[in-house]
Amino acid sequence: MGGSEKRKIETTIAPEEVAEFFRSLAQDLEGGALHVDDASISLEGFKSISIGLKKSGEGLKLKVKVKTPAAGAGAGTPPASQAGQPAAAAPEAGRPKYSTLKKWMKKEFKAIGEALALGQMPDPDLAESFVSDSLLMCTYPDKGDEYYPAYTAAAGKFGAAVKAGDLAAAQEAAAELGALKRDCHDRYK
Repeated sequence: MGGSEKRKIETTIAPEEVAEFFRSLAQDLEGGALHVDDASISLEGFKSISIGLKKSGEGLKLKVKVKTPAAGAGAGTPPASQAGQPAAAAPEAGRPKYSTLKKWMKKEFKAIGEALALGQMPDPDLAESFVSDSLLMCTYPDKGDEYYPAYTAAAGKFGAAVKAGDLAAAQEAAAELGALKRDCHDRYK
Protein backbone atom coordinates (compact mmCIF):
# COMPACT_ATOMS: atom_id res chain seq x y z
CA MET A 1 0.00 0.00 0.00
CA GLY A 2 1.16 3.53 -0.51
CA GLY A 3 2.80 5.05 2.50
CA SER A 4 3.89 1.81 4.14
CA GLU A 5 6.81 -0.56 3.98
CA LYS A 6 6.91 -4.17 5.13
CA ARG A 7 9.93 -5.91 6.64
CA LYS A 8 9.99 -9.64 7.23
CA ILE A 9 12.17 -12.00 9.30
CA GLU A 10 11.93 -15.77 8.99
CA THR A 11 13.75 -18.33 11.13
CA THR A 12 13.26 -21.72 12.76
CA ILE A 13 13.04 -22.08 16.53
CA ALA A 14 12.62 -24.99 18.91
CA PRO A 15 9.20 -25.36 20.57
CA GLU A 16 10.74 -24.72 23.99
CA GLU A 17 12.05 -21.32 22.76
CA VAL A 18 8.59 -19.90 21.96
CA ALA A 19 7.87 -18.55 25.44
CA GLU A 20 11.27 -16.84 25.57
CA PHE A 21 10.67 -15.32 22.14
CA PHE A 22 7.42 -13.70 23.33
CA ARG A 23 9.11 -12.44 26.53
CA SER A 24 11.86 -10.84 24.47
CA LEU A 25 9.23 -9.45 22.06
CA ALA A 26 7.66 -7.55 24.97
CA GLN A 27 11.05 -6.07 25.84
CA ASP A 28 11.74 -5.24 22.19
CA LEU A 29 8.42 -3.39 21.93
CA GLU A 30 9.46 -1.23 24.87
CA GLY A 31 12.94 -0.75 23.38
CA GLY A 32 11.72 0.30 19.92
CA ALA A 33 13.41 -2.43 17.82
CA LEU A 34 12.60 -6.09 17.20
CA HIS A 35 15.55 -8.51 17.33
CA VAL A 36 15.36 -12.06 15.93
CA ASP A 37 18.61 -13.98 15.48
CA ASP A 38 21.01 -11.46 13.91
CA ALA A 39 18.25 -9.41 12.26
CA SER A 40 16.76 -6.23 13.66
CA ILE A 41 13.74 -4.15 12.61
CA SER A 42 12.97 -0.67 13.91
CA LEU A 43 9.50 -0.43 15.41
CA GLU A 44 9.36 3.36 15.24
CA GLY A 45 5.84 4.35 14.20
CA PHE A 46 4.92 0.77 13.27
CA LYS A 47 1.47 0.23 11.78
CA SER A 48 1.23 -3.50 12.45
CA ILE A 49 3.20 -6.50 13.63
CA SER A 50 2.26 -9.95 12.38
CA ILE A 51 3.71 -13.11 13.92
CA GLY A 52 3.23 -16.59 12.53
CA LEU A 53 4.35 -19.96 13.88
CA LYS A 54 4.07 -23.17 11.84
CA LYS A 55 5.31 -26.65 12.61
CA SER A 56 8.34 -27.46 10.47
CA GLY A 57 9.88 -30.86 11.11
CA GLU A 58 11.08 -30.98 14.71
CA GLY A 59 10.96 -27.19 15.13
CA LEU A 60 8.71 -24.27 14.37
CA LYS A 61 9.00 -21.84 11.49
CA LEU A 62 8.73 -18.31 12.88
CA LYS A 63 7.71 -15.50 10.55
CA VAL A 64 7.59 -11.91 11.80
CA LYS A 65 6.31 -9.07 9.60
CA VAL A 66 6.42 -5.43 10.60
CA LYS A 67 4.63 -2.76 8.58
CA THR A 68 6.01 0.76 9.05
CA PRO A 69 5.47 4.08 7.32
CA ALA A 70 7.48 4.30 4.08
CA ALA A 71 10.62 6.38 4.06
CA GLY A 72 9.66 10.02 3.76
CA ALA A 73 6.10 9.29 4.88
CA GLY A 74 6.44 9.90 8.59
CA ALA A 75 3.80 8.75 11.03
CA GLY A 76 2.48 12.32 11.26
CA THR A 77 2.05 12.72 7.49
CA PRO A 78 -1.63 12.82 6.57
CA PRO A 79 -2.89 10.66 3.72
CA ALA A 80 -3.27 12.41 0.36
CA SER A 81 -7.04 12.67 0.82
CA GLN A 82 -6.55 14.61 4.05
CA ALA A 83 -3.87 16.84 2.54
CA GLY A 84 -6.37 18.32 0.09
CA GLN A 85 -5.52 15.89 -2.73
CA PRO A 86 -7.89 13.21 -4.05
CA ALA A 87 -7.44 9.77 -2.53
CA ALA A 88 -5.45 7.39 -4.78
CA ALA A 89 -8.00 4.60 -4.30
CA ALA A 90 -10.98 6.74 -5.31
CA PRO A 91 -12.19 5.80 -8.76
CA GLU A 92 -11.78 8.43 -11.43
CA ALA A 93 -14.15 8.70 -14.35
CA GLY A 94 -13.89 5.41 -16.26
CA ARG A 95 -11.40 3.89 -13.81
CA PRO A 96 -12.29 1.09 -11.39
CA LYS A 97 -11.29 1.20 -7.75
CA TYR A 98 -7.77 -0.18 -7.34
CA SER A 99 -8.95 -3.08 -5.16
CA THR A 100 -11.58 -4.08 -7.74
CA LEU A 101 -9.00 -4.02 -10.54
CA LYS A 102 -6.57 -6.12 -8.49
CA LYS A 103 -9.22 -8.75 -7.71
CA TRP A 104 -10.07 -9.05 -11.39
CA MET A 105 -6.39 -9.27 -12.36
CA LYS A 106 -5.86 -12.04 -9.81
CA LYS A 107 -8.54 -14.12 -11.54
CA GLU A 108 -7.10 -13.36 -14.97
CA PHE A 109 -3.54 -14.25 -13.94
CA LYS A 110 -4.70 -17.49 -12.32
CA ALA A 111 -6.44 -18.58 -15.54
CA ILE A 112 -3.37 -17.61 -17.58
CA GLY A 113 -1.09 -19.55 -15.22
CA GLU A 114 -3.30 -22.64 -15.40
CA ALA A 115 -3.21 -22.65 -19.22
CA LEU A 116 0.56 -22.13 -19.33
CA ALA A 117 1.12 -24.88 -16.75
CA LEU A 118 -0.74 -27.27 -19.06
CA GLY A 119 1.55 -26.25 -21.93
CA GLN A 120 -1.23 -24.32 -23.65
CA MET A 121 -1.40 -20.74 -24.81
CA PRO A 122 -3.89 -18.69 -22.81
CA ASP A 123 -6.96 -17.33 -24.56
CA PRO A 124 -5.74 -14.33 -26.61
CA ASP A 125 -8.63 -12.14 -25.43
CA LEU A 126 -7.87 -12.99 -21.81
CA ALA A 127 -4.18 -12.24 -22.31
CA GLU A 128 -4.98 -8.92 -24.02
CA SER A 129 -7.36 -7.98 -21.19
CA PHE A 130 -4.71 -8.87 -18.58
CA VAL A 131 -2.04 -6.77 -20.31
CA SER A 132 -4.47 -3.85 -20.61
CA ASP A 133 -5.41 -4.18 -16.92
CA SER A 134 -1.72 -4.39 -15.99
CA LEU A 135 -0.99 -1.12 -17.78
CA LEU A 136 -3.99 0.50 -16.08
CA MET A 137 -2.85 -0.79 -12.68
CA CYS A 138 0.50 0.92 -13.20
CA THR A 139 -1.21 4.31 -13.43
CA TYR A 140 -2.33 4.23 -9.78
CA PRO A 141 0.14 6.23 -7.66
CA ASP A 142 1.68 5.01 -4.40
CA LYS A 143 0.93 1.33 -5.00
CA GLY A 144 4.46 0.15 -5.78
CA ASP A 145 5.61 2.77 -8.27
CA GLU A 146 9.22 1.55 -8.32
CA TYR A 147 8.04 -1.81 -9.71
CA TYR A 148 5.96 -0.29 -12.51
CA PRO A 149 8.67 0.08 -15.21
CA ALA A 150 9.83 -3.54 -14.89
CA TYR A 151 6.25 -4.78 -14.61
CA THR A 152 5.01 -2.93 -17.70
CA ALA A 153 8.03 -4.22 -19.68
CA ALA A 154 7.26 -7.80 -18.60
CA ALA A 155 3.56 -7.33 -19.42
CA GLY A 156 4.55 -6.09 -22.88
CA LYS A 157 6.79 -9.13 -23.40
CA PHE A 158 3.94 -11.39 -22.30
CA GLY A 159 1.43 -9.75 -24.66
CA ALA A 160 3.87 -9.94 -27.59
CA ALA A 161 4.65 -13.61 -26.86
CA VAL A 162 0.95 -14.53 -26.83
CA LYS A 163 0.32 -12.63 -30.08
CA ALA A 164 3.29 -14.41 -31.69
CA GLY A 165 2.11 -17.80 -30.39
CA ASP A 166 5.45 -18.33 -28.61
CA LEU A 167 4.59 -20.60 -25.66
CA ALA A 168 8.09 -20.63 -24.13
CA ALA A 169 8.35 -16.82 -24.23
CA ALA A 170 4.84 -16.47 -22.77
CA GLN A 171 5.73 -18.85 -19.92
CA GLU A 172 8.97 -16.96 -19.25
CA ALA A 173 7.24 -13.56 -19.26
CA ALA A 174 4.44 -14.87 -17.01
CA ALA A 175 7.05 -16.19 -14.57
CA GLU A 176 8.71 -12.76 -14.56
CA LEU A 177 5.34 -11.08 -13.92
CA GLY A 178 4.69 -13.51 -11.06
CA ALA A 179 8.07 -12.78 -9.46
CA LEU A 180 7.56 -9.02 -9.73
CA LYS A 181 4.07 -9.38 -8.25
CA ARG A 182 5.41 -11.38 -5.29
CA ASP A 183 8.21 -8.88 -4.64
CA CYS A 184 5.83 -5.93 -4.75
CA HIS A 185 3.17 -7.62 -2.61
CA ASP A 186 5.78 -8.73 -0.04
CA ARG A 187 6.76 -5.11 0.36
CA TYR A 188 3.42 -3.31 0.09
CA LYS A 189 0.57 -5.69 0.80
